[in-house]
Amino acid sequence: MTLLPQQLSALHIRQIGVSSIYGDSINISLDTEAVEIYYFQSSTYSVSENTILLKVFYVEGFGSTIAYLNNNFAIPLQTNQSAIYALYVEIYYGENLQDTTQMTFITPLPATVYLTTQSSEIIKIVVFPNPTNGFLNLSKKADSVTIYDSQLRKVMEFKEVQFVDLSALAEGCYLVKLHTDNIFITKQIIRKR
Repeated sequence: MTLLPQQLSALHIRQIGVSSIYGDSINISLDTEAVEIYYFQSSTYSVSENTILLKVFYVEGFGSTIAYLNNNFAIPLQTNQSAIYALYVEIYYGENLQDTTQMTFITPLPATVYLTTQSSEIIKIVVFPNPTNGFLNLSKKADSVTIYDSQLRKVMEFKEVQFVDLSALAEGCYLVKLHTDNIFITKQIIRKR
């Protein structure tokens, strides 16, 4: 995530949530923060294969205190099929880009998937080493860790762990879905012998 220096119109992303709507759309819940009052103006989105780009435009409001907004955007997308999506969000103040971030999520969505920022830092879990020879460490304990193969088939699942043994897996690329602090995080790993 890239943040611009705080200035009169500084605007940034606080949190993004993605959830399923009836299996044929997703809802993107976007929380933003600025150093002054501002208003939602418009948005555009595009979906190209498994990439979603959401652009949101805000305009100046009246006032001088810190302001927070939550906006929701429905985007048509088949969420009942297994797929990996990359979501890119850009926010603008007028025509000036203020902040941008990205997140990856896997469908079907079991619950709302969040990307959260606090004090301009993304809450994250570091997964290492990557590539791995079969043993994977997490920088903090996860409530659950689910491993998917390249066909998005669940191949392993662990509960309440900070270390996982992947030595039974064949060489190749895998997705690791971590659940911790009510946040789902997806990482790609490479298994080597």
